[in-house]
Amino acid sequence: MKKCVRAVFVWLCYAGFSSARQDMGIITCHVTDANGFAVPGAAVSVISGDTNVGNKALLGSDCIFVATPLKIGMYSVQVEAKGFKNA
Repeated sequence: MKKCVRAVFVWLCYAGFSSARQDMGIITCHVTDANGFAVPGAAVSVISGDTNVGNKALLGSDCIFVATPLKIGMYSVQVEAKGFKNA
């Protein structure tokens, strides 16, 4: 009986994912310096290559940035932080 329950659970999860929109994506990044240390307060910009429109966010202490939902396409990601120069 345990195997049947798992199979049904997996099928239900798959059915839910298959009906979701397939034309959206996500960008996730963790901002660190050259030594691997987090850079809190950095500003991250994600700019669409198709529309040249972007979103900008300041990072908190965890230095993790998530941009979602994004229409699938080409994007430019730029990071700026005080005391660092652009590469």
